Amino acid sequence: MGRFGAKRGETARGRTVNGARQVREAHDGARVQARESGAAQLARWVEMIRRALGRAAGFARNLGALAVGHAVGRLCSLVLMAVVGRELGAEALGELALGQALSQYVRMGSEFGTTQIGARLVARRRASAQDVLDVVLRKRARLTTVAVVIGLVYAWLGPVPAGSRRVLAVFAVSGGVFGFSLEWLMWGMERYGAIASSQIAVAVSYLAGASGAIVLAARSPLLWIAVAYGAAVVFGVALLWGIWRSGAKASAPMDVQALRETAMEAGWGPVAILGSAVLLNQLFQTVDVLLLGALSSAAELGRYSAGRRILFTIFGIYYMVTQAAFPIIARAGRTPERYRALARAVGAVAAVGGIVAAAMALYARGILVLIYGPRLEGAAVALRVLALSCPLEFAAAMLGTVLVADGRNGLLLGALGAGTVADAAGILLWAPRHGAEGAAWAKLVSYVILLAAMRLLAVEPRRLRLAAERRGRGVSVEKHEEGRA
Repeated sequence: MGRFGAKRGETARGRTVNGARQVREAHDGARVQARESGAAQLARWVEMIRRALGRAAGFARNLGALAVGHAVGRLCSLVLMAVVGRELGAEALGELALGQALSQYVRMGSEFGTTQIGARLVARRRASAQDVLDVVLRKRARLTTVAVVIGLVYAWLGPVPAGSRRVLAVFAVSGGVFGFSLEWLMWGMERYGAIASSQIAVAVSYLAGASGAIVLAARSPLLWIAVAYGAAVVFGVALLWGIWRSGAKASAPMDVQALRETAMEAGWGPVAILGSAVLLNQLFQTVDVLLLGALSSAAELGRYSAGRRILFTIFGIYYMVTQAAFPIIARAGRTPERYRALARAVGAVAAVGGIVAAAMALYARGILVLIYGPRLEGAAVALRVLALSCPLEFAAAMLGTVLVADGRNGLLLGALGAGTVADAAGILLWAPRHGAEGAAWAKLVSYVILLAAMRLLAVEPRRLRLAAERRGRGVSVEKHEEGRA
């Protein structure tokens, strides 16, 4: 019995030792696993940060390319107007401004709604860009024909100086050339370097050609300036086509369903609605000046325009951000995560706009004196009121970009209509009595209404998601019941 008991004791002690060893090994394994999981998590965080920085760097490069293209274009235009004014006088400067305005209107008609639609389609179906190009280009060719005919009719029969009709006709045809530009295609593919190259090529070649016409053309220098503009536009459009052809890869043909969806998205109905929204946006941006000029004095219009010019310069810089963000938003799926990210982005840009507004309101008088001199110091009140609309416009522009990227063109049209009516009503009510300050308050109220309308329209995806979730739960219950049966 003693020997037998001793063996049982040794066995028990062995089991205890083995158990302790297993516990230690388990603890060691857990610590190793914890270290490995921590290292893996750290590696994931590092990779996420690296990707975020890469995306931010790419976005900054896109903004830089857009900024360079716009800056060179504005600078060349300013230099050309100065040269024409000095060498040919005020009358020639007025005719040139009229011709360039007509060219821009013809361009708007040639692109009527197709620029944003085409860029959205390319962003979503980049592999089938050639099919999208064929669909959109056929639409733009018809729009261009109509726009150029209307421009020529205005040039030959409209209320313009008789001696400038040939000049205006050349500018009208030149504006139609933009209908065949591939800038929208490069926009959807996020090839902003190509867009900037084309803009710079047009601006520099136009300035060079116009300067040569002023120096060399003894007769009709304005006509040759118009010809130089047309040649510059053709050069810029041809450059984009060359970039596309040289870098184009074999396009994956769309299936029948994708072709049908593309044709529907680029149909005349969506094009007409979005084109009308673009024109209405232009009216929203200018109706205040038009009505204030009719209802008040030139001095009040000048005080209001002084602050408005500063504000819209800031808006122009910000619009490059929304332009660069548009293909990214259009390419992303309509998911809850995407809408949460967009909500954070809208809040962030509104906060930035609030900072800009605070700085402008605080230093309004000094900014006006620095830019315009002491004569327009009295526009400080109007500028302070206009500055309050800065965060509203930043948020509204981002929400409008989301609506266009989602193809909800009619909703954008309705929101812009509400904002434009509010702006016009406010100016009719307050401008006759309060002048520039009244117009500034009307613009601020119109931005509030515009943003409120967009915000109400932007909640539609949430309702759609809730409906989809309810349908999904219904399907799950049905499948569960079938499984039980």
